[in-house]
Amino acid sequence: MIAQIIPLLKLPRSTTYFDYLVPSELESQIKIGHLVSVPFRQLRSVRGVVLTLKKKPFRQGMWHGSLKSVNKIITEIPISSVKIRLAQWISEYYYCSLGTAARIVISR
Repeated sequence: MIAQIIPLLKLPRSTTYFDYLVPSELESQIKIGHLVSVPFRQLRSVRGVVLTLKKKPFRQGMWHGSLKSVNKIITEIPISSVKIRLAQWISEYYYCSLGTAARIVISR
């Protein structure tokens, strides 16, 4: 299973989400809106929000071996779809990255 995750980081506006492989032990637990920990670039791990879940890779020709895996689920209760839509609206209206908008919407 592939999770499209919004890292809660200040990123370029054109960057919306990244694809991550969901480990088999988390497949039955992970849901859209969950706050998760994922590896990202040189950083050890960052928090991110699950935007969508796919059975197959979204991009054509993507090989599962090139994807990093979700480390763990941080919250047991998923973030509401209303908050995710609000983050998407903020991102479009204020022309900021989705990660920046999601960071504003999601309280610590």
